[in-house]
Amino acid sequence: MLYVQCEESEQGPGTSGVLHWVHLLAAIKIYNGRRYATADIAEGLGNARYISGPEVRRRGGGKTRFDACDLTCRCLTFDPVNHTVYMAWADPGDHGPYNGWVVGYNGIRNAADTLDCTAQWCAVPTGHGTGSTRFSDGAGGIWQGAGAIAVDKHGNLYVETGNGTFDTKLIQAPYSGRLSTDGPDLRVPVGGDYGDSVVKLSPDSDLRQHRDNPNGFGLHVSDYFTPMDEEVLNNTDRDLGSSSPVLLPKSVGIPQHRRLVVINDKQGIIYLLDRNNMGGYHGDAASDERSGFNDVVEQINSATGGAFSTAAFYTGGKAHGGVIFYVGVGDAAKAFAISHAHIRPHPTSTSLHSYGRYGYPGSTPEISSNGAHDAILWTLNRGKNSLVAFKASNLHDLLFSSAVGTGRALTGSLVRFNTPMVAQGRVYVGTSDALNVYGLLREKPHRP
Repeated sequence: MLYVQCEESEQGPGTSGVLHWVHLLAAIKIYNGRRYATADIAEGLGNARYISGPEVRRRGGGKTRFDACDLTCRCLTFDPVNHTVYMAWADPGDHGPYNGWVVGYNGIRNAADTLDCTAQWCAVPTGHGTGSTRFSDGAGGIWQGAGAIAVDKHGNLYVETGNGTFDTKLIQAPYSGRLSTDGPDLRVPVGGDYGDSVVKLSPDSDLRQHRDNPNGFGLHVSDYFTPMDEEVLNNTDRDLGSSSPVLLPKSVGIPQHRRLVVINDKQGIIYLLDRNNMGGYHGDAASDERSGFNDVVEQINSATGGAFSTAAFYTGGKAHGGVIFYVGVGDAAKAFAISHAHIRPHPTSTSLHSYGRYGYPGSTPEISSNGAHDAILWTLNRGKNSLVAFKASNLHDLLFSSAVGTGRALTGSLVRFNTPMVAQGRVYVGTSDALNVYGLLREKPHRP
């Protein structure tokens, strides 16, 4: 099944000249291209008038509603555990005020040939926390450099939020019996505002909002991490949520930290978190970026250029450990070794600057290999409008560049957040107006 989210705008006689916005979800059968089911997600007018869609009741009164005009779906993920399609929204350019959302739909149609909404989660439902001022009315958009929502084998979601309010006033979680943390009972924001945070969302069977869940229904916060300097990040547009979290296998952990997730942010900081005890918030009371602390497994400052993409992980055939690949803005491609819940702070290999640095937004790399051998790291360099491949075991070795040689250049221009796709011995690259396919060329037979 292919799930497609789309947004439509129209200006007709029934809208009094105001743009009318509709967000839709469609399920399409891959084998014949026919529609399987649809869902109307949200509807609104360009003057911020709410017609229908997700909404949550705020603690203290009032409702926060989905703004169909300002919000854009930034990522879509299918959860095979619960057979649910999850979508995440943010504003396309911080044109606040707005709110970040995660919305889930059952992937199986009902009797009316539509898809039922099973979850609504608002990242910043109140927007009146004491921890930040830049987006006093909300935000917390989930855009992640257009990377996917991470889903573990239990159906838990991991999302990163951007600029927005974080409530520094913490309370004992009212739903502590459902928390996943192995550490002390988690303390959570009083109003449920999670700007600049990594949040673990666990599905539940609630189809209506309860008092103990200020963010919505169908998903509840079971753990989270917020940097101690979240207020500084928010007020200076250095938001945490510029990349997508990557779940790592147990083989790179240790008994105390078996299940890990790695993230990177606009400052190029790498955070290694324990998925069962992500760290919560231990704030910077003096706003000097020094008086608090981050309760994480590991933190590597200035490891890469700013991250607006998703990392790639490769085991390399090792029983314990592997390699994490990053391509940051204004930086080279870098490989970081990880084993026993420890990331080496210095790259094991880096692509040569003579091959060119990567401009905005960097690149989300892709790995192809013959089992544990002959691994290749594929990247897209938007500044050079090219597909570039390196030997994964040593990024000094350039294997291919579409900018070198004749007949290799991409047709069309790379667009923001492009990602190469490798399948069946070919590499696929979409551009502004073409689909480019690269593969091995057959040698022409020699004439006798």
